[in-house]
This record gives sequence, C-alpha cells and structure tokens, in this order.
Amino acid sequence: MANQLVPSSSFSTTPSWTYDVFLSFRGEDTRYNFTVHLYHALVHHGIRTFIDHSELPIGEEISSNLLEAIENSRISVIIFSENYASSRWCLDELVHILKCKESKGQMTRPIFYKVDPSDVRHQRNSYDTAFADHSLKYKNDLEKVQRWRTALTEAANLKGDTLNEGEYGTETIRGIVVNLPKPDEIPLNPESFSKMVNLEFFINRNAHFSGQVDYLPNSLRLIKFGGRFNIDRKHTYVVNWPSNFRPRHLIEFDVSYSGIRQLKEFKNLAKLTWMNLSGCEFLEKIPDLSGSPNIIKLDLSDCTSLVEVDDSVRFLDKLEILILSGCSKLTRFATRLGLRSLEELDLDGCTRLERFPEIEKDKMKSLTHLDIGKSGIRELPSSIAYLTGLLELCAKGCELQNVPDLSGCPNISRLDLRDCKSLVEVDDSIGFLDKLEVLNLSGCFKLTRFATRLRSRSLINLDLSGCRRLESFPEIKGTMGSLEYLSIEKSGIRELPSIAYFTSLLTLKASGCELQNIQLLPLGEKVKFDEVVSSYITDRYRSLELEGCNLSESDFLVPLDCWSTITSLNLSRNNFVSLPDCISKVVSLRLLSLRDCKRLREIPVFPAKLERLHLDGCTSLEKIPKLPPRLKELSLCNCSGLSGDEVAKLENNLLNEEFDPRSRLNIIYPGNEVPKWFSYTSNHPTTIQPLPDYIWDEDEREDEFVGGSEFRFEIPLKLQVRETLLGWALSFVIEPSTCYSHDYSDIIINPYIAINEECLHELEFWYDEDIDIKATHVRLALVGLDYFLKYTWYDPMATQPGDIGPVEFLFRKGCPIKSCGVHCLLRNQQQQQLRQQQQQQQLRQQQQQQQQQQQLRQQQFQQPMQPVSSIKRPYDGGVYARRLMQYLYHQRQRPAVSSLVNQLVQVGQNCQSTIAESGGGNNTYNQRAPDLRSYLHLQGDGFFNSNPDDNMYPQISSDIVLRPTSSLGKRPHSRGSSDIVDDEYDHPKRRQIDIEEEEEQEQPSASDDPQFQIS
Repeated sequence: MANQLVPSSSFSTTPSWTYDVFLSFRGEDTRYNFTVHLYHALVHHGIRTFIDHSELPIGEEISSNLLEAIENSRISVIIFSENYASSRWCLDELVHILKCKESKGQMTRPIFYKVDPSDVRHQRNSYDTAFADHSLKYKNDLEKVQRWRTALTEAANLKGDTLNEGEYGTETIRGIVVNLPKPDEIPLNPESFSKMVNLEFFINRNAHFSGQVDYLPNSLRLIKFGGRFNIDRKHTYVVNWPSNFRPRHLIEFDVSYSGIRQLKEFKNLAKLTWMNLSGCEFLEKIPDLSGSPNIIKLDLSDCTSLVEVDDSVRFLDKLEILILSGCSKLTRFATRLGLRSLEELDLDGCTRLERFPEIEKDKMKSLTHLDIGKSGIRELPSSIAYLTGLLELCAKGCELQNVPDLSGCPNISRLDLRDCKSLVEVDDSIGFLDKLEVLNLSGCFKLTRFATRLRSRSLINLDLSGCRRLESFPEIKGTMGSLEYLSIEKSGIRELPSIAYFTSLLTLKASGCELQNIQLLPLGEKVKFDEVVSSYITDRYRSLELEGCNLSESDFLVPLDCWSTITSLNLSRNNFVSLPDCISKVVSLRLLSLRDCKRLREIPVFPAKLERLHLDGCTSLEKIPKLPPRLKELSLCNCSGLSGDEVAKLENNLLNEEFDPRSRLNIIYPGNEVPKWFSYTSNHPTTIQPLPDYIWDEDEREDEFVGGSEFRFEIPLKLQVRETLLGWALSFVIEPSTCYSHDYSDIIINPYIAINEECLHELEFWYDEDIDIKATHVRLALVGLDYFLKYTWYDPMATQPGDIGPVEFLFRKGCPIKSCGVHCLLRNQQQQQLRQQQQQQQLRQQQQQQQQQQQLRQQQFQQPMQPVSSIKRPYDGGVYARRLMQYLYHQRQRPAVSSLVNQLVQVGQNCQSTIAESGGGNNTYNQRAPDLRSYLHLQGDGFFNSNPDDNMYPQISSDIVLRPTSSLGKRPHSRGSSDIVDDEYDHPKRRQIDIEEEEEQEQPSASDDPQFQIS
C-alpha cells in the first residue's frame, strides 16, 4: 500500500491539503500492529499522514478536529478490521470520508485487514453482529444506521487491498536484519520468536542482545551476528540457544565476536556449510562436528580461550578452509590430517601449539596454503612432503629449528621463513625447487646452514638479510635469469659468487655485511670489494644499497657511466669526507641517502633529477649546496655542524627562488624558530576539543587528536594578490621528547593541515623510527597552489584561486610543538611584469589570428557547404554544425530555424551511423566524435580549439550557447520569442538559443517555430 503513494511534493498542486493521507481504523484491532507500521512507513517516505492516537470515550461524538482532518486530507485510507463496524466513531468517519470523496474529489482506498470484503459489503459475520447492536441502540434513529450500511457497501465496492490471516503477520516473516545507527543493547522477550515459524535468516550487525529466548525457529537457514567492526569488550553479548533449537536447514552459522561460551553438539546439520566462530574469546572447546559433514569453511580465528579442537574435524572431507589463527591457548589439534578437500590451513599465532599433525599419504593434494607463522611448532614432520599441491608455506616468526626435505612439494612458489629465531638448518632440497619465486629467510640470526646449491630458475626474490651466522652463499648452478631482488645486508656472508649469473637483477642490498671478496666464476680470479662497482653494477640496476661498507672517496674514483639507470642509492654509514663531483653523473638518481656519514663535510653538487635527500646524522656537514630543482624531501636531522648562518641561507634561498606551483617540498633541519620571513606565526596553541567534520576517518582518529594542539590563522587575500599566488609555506617547530616511540613516532608528528577547510590530509612530515631527534628542529613544507587543488576535493570553479581564509594545524596529543607559521608564496615584481608581458603578447597574437579569420570568413561561406552525405569522418558532423552556427552569428539575423534544425539532426544521425559502421569505440576518430547533444552544446573558444583542424574555421563569440533543453535538465527562464528584435543580438548580456527536441510542425515560420526559442 505504501509503495503506491508518493511524497507530498509530487501530489496535485491544490494548496488546500493539510495532509496527504488520513488513516481510519479500529484502535483495538490494529493500533499497535498493522496501522502503526503503515503510519511509520508513510512518514518515512515523506508522506504527511494524520493518525488519531486518542481513544474516544463511550458515548461521545466524533470531534470537529477529526472531521477537519478528513476534509483536509488528499487521500483517506480505511482499514476495515473485525471490529471496525462495532465503533460508532469509525462509522461516522466513514460516512464523512465518502461525503468528502464526492464533494471534494478526494481519493479513498480501503484495506481489508483479516476480513472478507464481501462481509463488509453485505454486513455479515462480525459486521452483522455489530449492526444488530446498533439497530437496538439507535432504534429511534434507524436512518443513521442505514447511512452506515450504505457507506460500508459503497466503500467495500472500491478497489483496495486484502490482507488475510497469516499473510502479513509475524508468521510470514522470513528474514530479520538488525542494523542500528550505533551499537546498542536490545532486550529480548522469551517469546520474541515464538510466532516466526517461517524465519529463514537472522542478521545482526551492531545490536547487543540480552535476555533468554525460549524458542528459535527451526526454519533458520542463516544466522549471522556481529563482527569485529562493531563489537568491543564493553558490549560483548552472550548468545544462549534454546535447548529445543534444531536448525536442520541451517546453511551458515556466524556468531563471530560474541560472548558464547559453549556449543552443544551439532547433530543432523547436514546442510551447514559455513561456520564462523571467530573472536569468541570465551569459547574453550569445539564440540563434535561429525553431524555436520558438509562444512566447507570453519573459522575459529582469535578464539583466545580455545584449548582444543575436537578430533572429528579431521573427518570433514568437504572442508576447504580451516582458520585457527590467533588461538593463543590452543594446545591440542588433530593428531593426523587427511582432509581431501582442504585448500587452506591457518595456524598463525597458535603460540602454545608445538606439534604439527602427521599428513596422511595421497589425501591432501588440494592444500595450497599453509600458515604456521608465530606458532609454537618446533618441527615439521617428514610427511609434509605429501603436500604435493602446496603453493605457499608461511612460517614467519615460528619456533621451527629446521626445515625438512621439501622435494615432494615441487609446486611451492613462496616460502616465508623470516624471523624464525630458532632456525638453524634448511634442507638442500630448497635450492632445487624450480617453481620457487620468493624465498625469505631474513632475521634468522641462528641460521648456519643454507642450501649448498641454488638453481631455482623461477626465483625472483631472495632475502638473507640479518642471517648473521650464515657465512657462505650457495653455489650457483646455471644462470638465474628471474632473480630481481637480492639482499644479504647485515648477514655473515663473506663471499658472493659472480652476480653475472643474475641477468635480471634490479636491486642488490649488501649494506652492513662482512663481504670481503667476490668470486668471478667466468674469469676464475679474485677481486677486492672496490672493484664491485665498476665490474658488476650494470645498466639494468635501479636500486643499490651500500650502507656501512666502509667506503671512502677513493672507492668512488671509478667510472660511473654504467650507473645511468640507478634511481636509488644508499651510501649511509660510510667514511666520505666529500662526495666526488662524479656523483652528478648518476643522471637518473631520485633518492640519495647519506645518513650517519659522520665525516661528511660538503657535497659539491647534486644530480639534477634528485627528489629525496637524506643527510640525517651528518654531524660534520658544514655547507649545503644549491638544492636541485625537483627536490621534494630534504632531511637534515641532527646535523649539528650546520651554523645558524647556513640555516638562514637555506631559508632565504627558499624564499627568493621561483617556486613551481605544481610541486611540494618537505624539509627538516636544526632550529628553534619559524623562518623570520613568515607573515603569520603563533606560539600559543589551543587545545583540541571536538574534531572538525572535514577530517578524514573522524571516528578512528578522534582519540588521538582530542587533547592535542591546534593553531589557526586567518589569512585574508586581496583581489590583486590572486594572480601572484604560487602556494603556501607551512612550518612548525618541534622539541625533542620521549614520546617518539618506534611504533608511534611516525604517526604522532604528522599533523593535519587544512586550508580554507580543505584538508591536505597528512603532509607526510616523514620521520624515520631509527632517528633519535636530539634537539629542537624546524619542519618546513612548501605547498604549491596547483598541488593543493589536485590533491583535495577543492572545487576551483566554486571560488577564485587564491581565496583562502583559515589555515589550521592539528597535532595529536603528546606532540611537543613550540610554534607554527604560515606564509603566502608570491611571484616577485619582475616575474609578475614578465608574466604580464607574456599575456599581452598572447593577446596580440589572438587578435591577429581573429583578423585573419575575419578576412577568410566571407570566402568560406560564399562556397556551398559540404553536403551531409559526403561526411566521412564522425567528428566532421560537429565541424559542419559549428559552421552553420558561425554563419548564423555572422549574418546577425534569424534564419529559417526549422531548416537549420533539420540539417543539424541529419548531421547527428549521419555521425551516429558512421560511428556504428566504424566499430564503435575502437575507431580512432570516435574519441573525438560527440553525439548531437555534444556538438549542439557550444560554449566559448575552448570548444572550438578541441580539434586540431578546427582552426581553419572562424570562431563564434563565447556568449553564444546552443543546447538541447531536453537533455540538459531544467530549462532556464526565458522571456519569450515574441519580444525578440534584431538589436538583441548586440546586447552585451549573454545570448542563448535553446533547442527543444519536439516533433517538427509543417511549414513553420521563422517567428513562431515551436522547436526554437531565442532569448
């Protein structure tokens, strides 16, 4: 019923209706069920509905207010129920409703709620009984009784809706979805579900139920409660299932993150395929699941109290996914596994599980992913080789002491053994896994024996970093053409075979290792480390890590021509005093790291394309060379050797040099105040209370910001400044503090900065967790105007570029900020004059072009126009349409408009057929082939310059707009065609031609053509 009604805004324009709908009903029958639901549904859809909540005392007449409500309602809905006719009030309402229907044209809609329309029409059954009482009570006024009968008969003959017993009550409810605006508690009545015998799914997203229910429908197919995103410990709810609950049709059972403590045995649940008990932190044991043989997915992750899993799990032959990650107390798992369908087994974080089950032969060929990371498993059984289909084995951070023979797992592509701190030995079979792509052994500091030979032709990534006790690298057997990444940094490896075997190597990390010699297998000789650079760093490399390799200037006196493709170079913790000039030959270098080069005093020159420069901890650095033009990051943390004059020179250079408005530059350097040339500074922050509504992820970050510091600046810009604005300089001074923990420091220092309430997100004032800031530092960011517009939701058409008001800095609590500042970056006077000269020159060129076009205009239009049939390229139709409009504007008179429309429509049809014949979007010209709507919407010079060959046509004035009103939405207000005279073409205001796509009338005149309106 409600779906057939529409909101009040779409009803008739008659202004007299106070209400859209009047509800007539018998209170004792439907007030608290059907009627109240109907009322709320109507109101929810914006329909003004009158409902009388009062109870009429026996013997009283219907009130005048109720009669007025009937008269002022557009529609009357009559809900006939069993006792409707017993109410004199309802019958009087009905008579008045039908009277208004006749006199005022109101709409009337009956609803027969659990009554037969024929009983209402002929007054039978309960209606007959009611009228027998009325006839006795009103025996002196039988005319009134007859009016009631007549009204019932008339209303029952109207088109309406019949709602029979059992069709629309709780018996018919098949699904319940609870999705509250925020988590809240809902008390349950013991009989809440007693009548929902057909309920099939029950989904709860953020409600916390309390109370005990005596009944749950056995018809349930899906039970899904809560989830990680809306349940916390404070609101953890407890699910107590009725003892008589036998959901034989249940398919999915999800009570994740509930307070359930115990599950009874799952019997006769043959249809159950998905069971999710993740996050049930009070659940200690999984019951016998043999009664659910068709389970496909069993998720027990984060059941932190779970001690054992019933052995029946190993008989679930259709189980594909078994997740036990995060079960930190699990000590007993299946002793043997032979699950034929199992594809994924996750035991990550099972810290007390020490034994891995034996694998039954020829039964677990489907397992592709095995995760035992951070578990207590100390040894893998030899039967692990029966996992012939295994693709990924993750054992990071577990207690493994050795890796067994994996030759029976030839399909492994990823082997993750990082941070296995007890791992001592890896079987030689790993070196012969032909499909292995990623092998990560980083952080295995006890590893002493690795594969003696390595011939994995598919290996892409090999990481042995941090293997301090591993002294030898495997012997290479043949070319390893797939290897792209090799890291032996901070390892004990002393010799490395010829990297000429690694023909595709892109990244080599060897910083901090004890590498002394490299064996040149093709040459059969030994070379020292200082020959590595010239002999092996070829043009295929992109990244090179040489941190802590005890390099000095003499090691760099080697040809660097082969370094032309290096983009990232790490020379940190070496013995340079001054980098040689040859560093500038690394022409593609983007990142240069020289951190903790304690002897480094100066850098003569930087590569021109350098974007990121890290000089943190260079305590002897005294001079900073001119910064490269593309630099985006400069880090000078703890560069205590820089004098105040050198820092001031750096700051002034930033102010005086031309800044690209498309870029951004972040700098951190020693200092205790915002640069002196800043226009707006403040040392007095305010404490953040509520979080601004434009901050992203407000709910997640509010706890971090409330109690933090806020700096706010109001920056009014004058009109003339807009043309000179390049961007903003933003700065703040941060003091050393113990709050810089390694896990939090990179977050706590990054502020949110908003300009004109447009958030710049986090400006990424990066902070390396390995750097301990020992003194007060200045952070400075130069943000270009174009960069700001590109990376925000700011609409440049809404306001003029450069219109800014408030600039805000928001810092998380605990961040020790001393002061903040803002400065507008403007073009200097000389640059502004040059810009004006360029604009004037462009204007003169445009005027000359227009004069040349004016001279050609008459010649072009004296020739016959190209016929429509000869158009070959799709976008030529647009050119042809524009020529017609140019001709119209040139003649300064109204053409035979209908003829013009016919030509334009023919052009459009021809273009569309050409597009279809040419194969749609695959044709080269289709990207430039607008439909009729596109090239009828001509506005300004920009449209005419969109095609390269359009310059041969004269351009029309930018104040002519031709648009089809049917395709552009609501048409603008017009003055009517009868008021138009020829001089209006020269009116300084905008002229507009609206084309309405209507059927063409025969022989229309130029003055009354219904397809056109010129205003």
